[in-house]
Amino acid sequence: GSLPKSYPELIENALKIVHDWSREKQAQFIGGHPRIGEVKALSALSASEQGQTGVPSSNISASAPTPTPQDVLDRLKLLNAAYERLYPGLVYVTFVNGRSQAQIRDELEEKLRAQQVVVGQDNNSDADVLQIHDIESEEWQREVTRAVDDVGRIAKSRLGVLGLA
Repeated sequence: GSLPKSYPELIENALKIVHDWSREKQAQFIGGHPRIGEVKALSALSASEQGQTGVPSSNISASAPTPTPQDVLDRLKLLNAAYERLYPGLVYVTFVNGRSQAQIRDELEEKLRAQQVVVGQDNNSDADVLQIHDIESEEWQREVTRAVDDVGRIAKSRLGVLGLA
C-alpha cells in the first residue's frame, strides 16, 4: 500500500493491521492499555482521558486532575476483575472522551449485567461470572474488535488534543 498522508490515515492503517492479527496478538495489544481506574503511572493524556478532570480538555496541562473518589476506584477494580474473568486475556478498554470514572463505572456495570455477570454492591465481595467467553468464542472476538476500535478512537482523539488531527 501507499504511505499514509496524515496521522489519522496512519491510525486507520494500523488498525487494519491489528484487526488482521491473531486473537492472541490482539489480546496482547489490548492488554498494554491501562485498566480503567488505575491511577499510577498514567501519562497526562491518559489521566485526562480517564475522566480525572471530568471534562474534555484541549489543553491537558490547563486543569489539574480532580481525584476520583476511592469508592469509585474500588468498584472499578472489582468490575475490571469480573470483566477479565468474563473475557480472559483482555482488559476493559473504552473511549472515555472526558467522561468521569463514575460514568465509566456505570458503563462497565451495564456491560457486565448484559452478560449476566452479577457484581455485589460490596466492593470487597466477588463477582459471579456465570459464563466465560474464551478466546475462540464469537463473543470474545466481538469484544476484542470493539476494544481495538476504541483504541483507534482514543488515538484519534489524542491527535486532536495534540493539534495533529
